[in-house]
Amino acid sequence: MVPVGMRLVAVALVLVSSVASAEIVPVPDPIDTTDSPPAPPPAPPEAPRPPPFDFEGHWRSLYELLWRHGGPSVFGVTSDSKNAFGFAAGLHRDRLTFLAEYSLGGIGYHTTLSPQRSDGTAITVGSDGLIHRFGAVARWAYAKAQSDVESGGFQGLGDLYVDAGAGVEVIRWDNGGSLVRPDLAFGIGAETGFRVSHTQRGTLAIALRMHVARRSDRDSLAETCSAPCSWPTAPTAWSDRSYMLELGYTFGP
Repeated sequence: MVPVGMRLVAVALVLVSSVASAEIVPVPDPIDTTDSPPAPPPAPPEAPRPPPFDFEGHWRSLYELLWRHGGPSVFGVTSDSKNAFGFAAGLHRDRLTFLAEYSLGGIGYHTTLSPQRSDGTAITVGSDGLIHRFGAVARWAYAKAQSDVESGGFQGLGDLYVDAGAGVEVIRWDNGGSLVRPDLAFGIGAETGFRVSHTQRGTLAIALRMHVARRSDRDSLAETCSAPCSWPTAPTAWSDRSYMLELGYTFGP
């Protein structure tokens, strides 16, 4: 008969060998036993943004306050330097501007006649007065710069331009009399400024301007040589040339 102690030793050896040869089975995570949700589909690509609205590329109204300084010429006599103030209104698109304007300024006509006094001194005649001018001008920007439109409509602007136009001068002399005559206008200038919103725009401009007016005192004059010449010609009627400095402030939507 096998002793009890031997039996216990045999049973212990069998248990140890069973544990050593047993396969370790992984236990699933008890925290999350459910399947993960499917990944969301990728977002569609964003549509390209439309280009910013170009305010300068569309017709819009434009207004200008201007100041001129210079000496108008009347029948070959240049006035003392005078100031003129004016207002213009019109339309603008990209490089092209059309303006109708009115200005009011001072003028003087003081000429010296041949000596007529008994003592041989010269006689000076003439008068001061006011000159009203009604005109129209077309302006072309031959060089133009502008920044991209930012949020809120802010935009930097700059132009170099030439212009040409025509008008009528109405001169009222203080000592009596009026003179009405047509003129032609030419100018070259530059302007710079900003668009601060979708409805507000302002620029400062500086220009050199020449007005050429017709002299009615030369009508029906005979051909002549006023200086050394090859053949005589009639005096030029459009010879009253006035040169002026102009400063302006333009504004509008």
